[in-house]
Amino acid sequence: MRILIVNTSELNGGAAVAASRLVAALNNSGVQARLLVNDRQTSNPMVSELPKTLFSRWRFLWERWTIFWHLHFTKHNLFAIDVANAGADITSLPEFKLADVIHLSWINQGMLSLNSIKKIVNSGKPVVWTMHDIWPATAICHLTLGCNNFKQICRRCKYLRWGQR
Repeated sequence: MRILIVNTSELNGGAAVAASRLVAALNNSGVQARLLVNDRQTSNPMVSELPKTLFSRWRFLWERWTIFWHLHFTKHNLFAIDVANAGADITSLPEFKLADVIHLSWINQGMLSLNSIKKIVNSGKPVVWTMHDIWPATAICHLTLGCNNFKQICRRCKYLRWGQR
């Protein structure tokens, strides 16, 4: 079995540490596992990096700009939310094509968009998604801090100070 674990970073953050440990454990157990990241920090042969292009940097900047604009040009909560409006299409990569199972880990900050995730799910490959925070359920905030509005409809969002309606 071949598993592709997708995470934004190789080493930065708790999800990256967990994903890297999972790749090592799976490979030690006889399962072929690879980690696909946007930000590679080592030369580990089990880690693949998305191709670095001007467009790949743009994905991150565009998503941050969109949020920055909605925050009325303040940095407060700039990294508390992700809108996944821009991201890579990994379905054409050799690592994706060779994988039997796709494991989504922490895939924010321009790594995957909602459209990219939809394409992965529609590929027919089994998908496992580890929730390292609540973003997969809310599709905007990483921490709800007691807010349950995402269960129905978001209103008066504490992250978007102007309050969505």
